[in-house]
Amino acid sequence: MTDSPGARPRPQYGEYATPEEQRARIQEPPTWMLEPVAPPAPGGPEAGDDPAKAPAPAAHPVAGAAVVAPKKRADRFVTLALLAIGLYTVLSSVFTATDFRAFSAQWMEIAGIEGTFTNIEQGTLMLQISVAVMAAVWVITAWLSFRLIARGKISWWIPLVGGVVANLISSVLIGIALFSDPAVMDYITSGGALMGG
Repeated sequence: MTDSPGARPRPQYGEYATPEEQRARIQEPPTWMLEPVAPPAPGGPEAGDDPAKAPAPAAHPVAGAAVVAPKKRADRFVTLALLAIGLYTVLSSVFTATDFRAFSAQWMEIAGIEGTFTNIEQGTLMLQISVAVMAAVWVITAWLSFRLIARGKISWWIPLVGGVVANLISSVLIGIALFSDPAVMDYITSGGALMGG
């Protein structure tokens, strides 16, 4: 089938779409939400005035330009701050995992337990597994957070939940190693209370 010379050309790329249809397609908020409407200034153009003297209408945002609402900016800031705190925690845990002996000695001193921690091998293994789990949870959390940010959804809760999950798993793994040490078990069975009791 051929186009006749006088026929209207076939629309391409939505060029005949109304502004409302275009906004819906690119998921941009309507312009009335972006620009506050000011009341007409006193002495401004009235009905019947010369249209040439009327002020030019405000420019509309460029199609596709990112317009971020203040709430979304705050959400992004909180999300990125929580992700940064989580990354710092993971990286500092890597350095702790290299010297479990010092970590366990400090923990026993804070808990008020006399003796020497001897379960170093299991403790080192559990701490390394804990760091690996924390790193994996952080990567998943960051990926989910950035997906929600890209979709314009609220995302601050993702790093918060990821941090809680990572810390719970880490606490259980390290607790298994710490509480299975003979010196700690003797302290508990002799009636000692942990953490300054």
